[in-house]
This record gives sequence, structure tokens and C-alpha cells, in this order.
Amino acid sequence: MTPPSGSLIPILRLSLTLVSALLCSCSSPSAEEPQQSAVNGDLLAREAVTAALLQNGLAETSRGSGLVSLYDNALTALLFIQEGDLPRAEAILDFFDARLDTEMRVAGELKGFAQFRNALGIPPVGEEKRWLGDNAWLLMAVNAYRERVDPQGYESLHSALNQWIRSLQDVDGGLFGGTNPSGSVIGKVTEAMLDAYNAVSGDDAFHANLLDYLNENIWVSDTGLLRAGENLDPDYRYAYALDVCSWGYCAVPGFPVSVLDAANRFLTAKKNAEGRLVTGYCFDQDRDTVWYEGTAQMAVAYAAAGNGARAAEILAELDKGFLSPSADSPAGLPYASNPGTGFEGGALWEGADRVTATVACVWYLFARKGFDPMALGREGKAGALGRFAAL
Repeated sequence: MTPPSGSLIPILRLSLTLVSALLCSCSSPSAEEPQQSAVNGDLLAREAVTAALLQNGLAETSRGSGLVSLYDNALTALLFIQEGDLPRAEAILDFFDARLDTEMRVAGELKGFAQFRNALGIPPVGEEKRWLGDNAWLLMAVNAYRERVDPQGYESLHSALNQWIRSLQDVDGGLFGGTNPSGSVIGKVTEAMLDAYNAVSGDDAFHANLLDYLNENIWVSDTGLLRAGENLDPDYRYAYALDVCSWGYCAVPGFPVSVLDAANRFLTAKKNAEGRLVTGYCFDQDRDTVWYEGTAQMAVAYAAAGNGARAAEILAELDKGFLSPSADSPAGLPYASNPGTGFEGGALWEGADRVTATVACVWYLFARKGFDPMALGREGKAGALGRFAAL
């Protein structure tokens, strides 16, 4: 998810304005009540990811969208590394490595990579949001490459991302979320801080102070949940976000597993564009759509917790969400089940329920393969150590 301009709380991983302008219109869904049919989700999701690849090696948010997300490409690189498809993984990492001095550094100062760019790899002029969370996921991909392929690989990229993320730490231990296009500082957003904790190498004062901040300022013992951001009333309808639950458990060693069942407050059941009822998790407590990316993240988290049965149940529901191919989109999982709203009630873009989304397919593949992209980042970290106690 991504913080909207002027807010400390994430709404979507995709920019609603950019996506709605770039995604094509799609055919109308059938009014019939179809029977569920078995799908080869692994094959369809992998084909959808491949279909989104551009000649420059980057992955579009969906085939033909013309929009490239840093987060989507970090995830796609992680998938390729896990599969051993190193040429495709390296094409993505090489792209960003080659832009250290022309994009990440501004007047000699580290600023992070832009969150979005066009199909040519060029960020929109004057709209270069540099978001902590997405840069942390790119660092996770670099870490995975160095672990599995070459311990010295992408040394400059690895160092720059670590340095920039560490530079965002405030005196209270929390992390600012990067910078808006205007240059203003993005506030402290929980999901991004969890990403950064997991991604940054080592286990030192940076990590301990960050966990102290989350424990003292974000954790709500009454609910056993982290809030989506600071200064939110726990009774506020949008105080909690789904991905903070799955990522909290996966990012931090020893994080209470109870947070996964506490995420049941986000469960809902909605019909998809082809009329099948899918049960899964919404972004937030308004429960007006099934968010497929977030639902797959919960499957990954349950598997990481040793609850393979629950992970399998979630995957079986995701299988119902796969759509048939159309002239505008390959078969696969779209972003959401139906035209609902994202975090905090912002309307999803046209086609969010009908156009296959790279991010949803990648997280589905992670869950199907039993791959936890945060497992590496937990290694060597002391973790919760008595923090995050629930009543």
C-alpha cells in the first residue's frame, strides 16, 4: 500500500490517479451464475507475470498499463530469484543499479528511488514520490540475490538503500516514510516501517529503537494489533490495515502469531467479475471487497506460522478469483474481487476487478510455492523480545 499525499496512512500500492488513466476499459462481466471450475493457478499466474514484462526487463502493473511500480518490480525480482530465473531477476536489479547516480542520488544526496515510472522507465516529472516501503522491498530483493547467488552482488545498490533507509530514523526510533514530490517529508506509516526493519541488514540500535517505537506508539494491547499509523484512535474505523497484520508477523521474529487470527476482522465474501463468490480479506474494516494481494499475503503468513491448513484454505478461495482471458488482459488474478474501495475508503480504479494484476499474481505464487520473502530478513535479528504484549 502507498500513503496518499497529505496523509500518514497508506491507501493503495498503486496510484489511483495514474492507474485509472492508464488501464484500458474491459469487457462487461457475465450476468450468469457460473459454477466454480478448477484452475491451474501456478501456470496462469506465472504466465500473467511474464506477459507484463517489458523489453527493458521491467514488469508493468498489468500488461499494457504503461505503469511501472518499484514495489511490483521488487516482488517480481524476488520471484525470479526464488525460481532461479536469474537473467530476468538481474534485468530488474540492473535497471535500478544503473540509476544510482542519476535517480537515487539528487545533488549528491541519497533520496531513494521513485515509486512509479512509465514503460520506458522514466519517473513522471514533478511527481517523483520516494516511498520508504517500496525501496525497502527493493533492498529485500538485493538481499535475496546476495544470499542465493553472489554475496558481493550489487554492492553499491545494497549500500545505498541501507544508508538511505537508516537516514529516515527519527529520534523516537520511528521512520519517516520518504519524501513527497514537493519534497515534504512523508510521516511514519507502520507497513513501511515493518518493511524497513526486515530489509535493513544487521541487528543493532536501528532495529531495537524501531521496535521500541512500534511497541510504545503503534501497538494496541486491547486488540493485539498494530495501528496503520501513529495518532490514530483505536476505535477509528480505519485504525487498522490488513497488511500490517501479515507483515508484522513475517517481518519481526517472535511477533505474536495471534495477530493473524485477529485479522479476521477484515474477512469478507464478495462475487467476482465472473460471478463466483470469493471469501478473503479486505484492506480494512469496511470489508467491501476482497483484496487478492493482501489475501495471498495472509496465506504466506499462516504458512510461515506453521498453519498450512489455513494457508491452503485461503489459496482455495483465491483460486476462485482467477478470471478468464480477455482481449485486454491475460487470465489471472486482478487486484480485487469487485469495484470496492481501497484503504480508508478511496474508490478503486476502473478495471481493478477485471484486469490481471502483477502484484496479486506474484503474491499468489509466493503462497503456492511456500515462499516467505521476509524469512531471510528475520535471520539474525533478536525480534520482539517481550514487546507487543496483548491483554
